[in-house]
Amino acid sequence: METILQASFFFEIGLGKKPILFFNPYCDQQYWTSSSSQGDVSDQIYHPILSLQQDSLRVPNDFTFNNDFVAQEPVEDIIFYGSSFIGHDFFKEINDSKLKTLNYGVSSYGLDQIYLSYKLTKNFYENKTIVIGFLLEDLDRSIFSKRDYEKVKLIKKNGVFTPSNVPIQLNATKNDISFYLYRLVKNSYQLASTNFAPKNSTCLIDQKKELFKFMIDDLVNDAKLLDQNLIFVTFNFINDFQPDSLNWREDFMFKFFAENDLEFINSKKVLQNYLLKTDKSIESLFNPSDMHYSKIGFQLVHDELNHLQSEISKR
Repeated sequence: METILQASFFFEIGLGKKPILFFNPYCDQQYWTSSSSQGDVSDQIYHPILSLQQDSLRVPNDFTFNNDFVAQEPVEDIIFYGSSFIGHDFFKEINDSKLKTLNYGVSSYGLDQIYLSYKLTKNFYENKTIVIGFLLEDLDRSIFSKRDYEKVKLIKKNGVFTPSNVPIQLNATKNDISFYLYRLVKNSYQLASTNFAPKNSTCLIDQKKELFKFMIDDLVNDAKLLDQNLIFVTFNFINDFQPDSLNWREDFMFKFFAENDLEFINSKKVLQNYLLKTDKSIESLFNPSDMHYSKIGFQLVHDELNHLQSEISKR
């Protein structure tokens, strides 16, 4: 049996094409190294720290965090950092404000890549509004050195998380060999214990929480030094709206934001409030082709963001 499984993974046939049966995509690096999937990176270009970047990123490829540079006065008022929700065409097309914006969102980014893209460019945007938008599960992506593509990984050294796997080698994937029969039994048990929802697993939860606190604290400290207005926006997939949905990330993150008096928008709550006032269904707020928000859903979040920014400017 083990020989058959080894062969199926080696040739990517049969069960070898279904790593979800053997590995948890929120816990196990081997899920991603065993998968031949590749994210849509057609509109991004290579960056040695971020893996991929928008072509609007204002730092050269040989830039390091220790470089000194003189930032030109930017014309933008709001700078967006995030993954596929922030970088979604529906979100970027909304422009009902007189304020100018710049969007650094990149599909499949982990929260660590979002954090590092801010660190690389923060000095350009003194006195500006910074919006950090991310899917709750972008935190889980941060523990990997490869997801849809090879990426940076923050490693703790002397109490500080620093980038490793840099410069990024985009074609460095190695499919590690596992004892697949054991993995199949173990993963089946774990799936059963989480009601067959892999993201409900609390695997590596302490590591994820520690990394989250480090990144957010560092972002907040930098924003204060640069006199930036910092706003966090969290996004969800549609299964988070089910009555019996469990997502430990929600309680943890929102409690952390509240305890540290940080400005944040819970887009799940924004969408739920809209549904309570209308006869719309939750499906109307999601785009079935890519599982992200629909134009209406993104508009609701954008309106809430404009409202919050207006309130901040009055203080």
